Amino acid sequence: MCPMPTHTCVRDAHLRVLVAEPQPALRKALLDAPWQRAASGEPDLRAVSNGRDLLTGIAEFAPDVVITRPELPALDAFEVCARLKKADTMHRPAFLFIVDTEDEMLACIAQDQTEFVRWPLPLAALVAKVEAIVQRHRREQAMSDEFGVLQAEHESLLDEVASAERAILSAVQGLSRPIERLRVRKSPSSIASGDLLLGASPRSGEEWLLFGDFSGHGLLAAAGALTVAEIFSAMSQKGRPVDSVLREMNRKLHARLPVGMFFAACLLRIDRWRQHVDVWNCGMPDVLLVPDVDGLAAPIIERFGSNNLPLGIVPDTAFTLIGQSAAWNAGDRLYGYSDGILESTNWTGESFGDERVQATLSTTAGSPGQGDMLAVLYDAIWEHREGRRQQDDVSVFELVLTPAAIRADLRAGVAANSSATSLVDGRAAIRPRGAEPVGNQLRGNQPG
Repeated sequence: MCPMPTHTCVRDAHLRVLVAEPQPALRKALLDAPWQRAASGEPDLRAVSNGRDLLTGIAEFAPDVVITRPELPALDAFEVCARLKKADTMHRPAFLFIVDTEDEMLACIAQDQTEFVRWPLPLAALVAKVEAIVQRHRREQAMSDEFGVLQAEHESLLDEVASAERAILSAVQGLSRPIERLRVRKSPSSIASGDLLLGASPRSGEEWLLFGDFSGHGLLAAAGALTVAEIFSAMSQKGRPVDSVLREMNRKLHARLPVGMFFAACLLRIDRWRQHVDVWNCGMPDVLLVPDVDGLAAPIIERFGSNNLPLGIVPDTAFTLIGQSAAWNAGDRLYGYSDGILESTNWTGESFGDERVQATLSTTAGSPGQGDMLAVLYDAIWEHREGRRQQDDVSVFELVLTPAAIRADLRAGVAANSSATSLVDGRAAIRPRGAEPVGNQLRGNQPG
């Protein structure tokens, strides 16, 4: 096998020319050309008679330019060019083809080899042509080398940013608390997803779930997520009102985020004792409450739409909050999802949309033996995209709601049959939905 050039030779400004010509007389004529007229001085010259020796000569001699016929014994010049492109090498000489016929000229053009001269021609013209080719080739090589350095620096910077993103996200997750029967499916479009999900337990029987989406990705989104997580963790542990927590997040994000960047967020407060949920939706897609109908009929899904601005857009003085509330029964489920799901498109540009989300959940919940509703929804999204590349972060969560009394029984390890009885008893003792206004508007600090 012919050796391939695998490294860049140490070079000087001296011109190096390698001639590949099978005919001895023409080979001598090319070597005897008036090379002394070259502006860069008389070059180093070498000659070979076949394509195999040409490949070896390029590896050993590292010429600036190769003067060759298209057809050579052992290995034609076009194949030599093809092997050089495939080789792991920084050095590729310029090629000047000598053609005798129109067919050879067309063959060069077909191979994307546009530097050729028709033979015979004055040798002084050949020398001038070689000089021009070499000068241009050296400029292109210098630009390529500079680009390689810039690309390496860029990749190093990306690695550093990725490491910083991972460190920040690790810190963010450390500030979150687990919530029972919460499941999440995520597919980030970059290392640092703009989507965020945090849990907290301010008091017994009460849990908070913060689900949000930064208008961006990468390091800025990760830094914003850390700010949000620190506020959420510290203020929820102190038992501060939801209104105060969201206002503090808005205040700091408005001060720190660049213009045009914001945080769409939804904070849910789940009361396991009262079997009640309060929702503050600030720019996120609808949160859905899907009743547990045991597969007997399609459920009536309650929606908690956005009625507040995303966080970080306006100053605290212009920021208002309106909440919504609903009662729930054991086994009901809450679903939340980022706009990456709604905006997932197929090859015709059709978005998945709200209607498909709700139809998928309603159909699945109303079917006997419901199965894994979260998996069904997630699979429906991927099927809709038909393999198209993901453009945004995709996140969806499912929270199966369980009253505090039933949760205590489950933790105590009640047997399977007595657990089933507890669930039935629990449902019988639950306050009917009509006992408290569903969709009640919560303004300001109420409830706190």
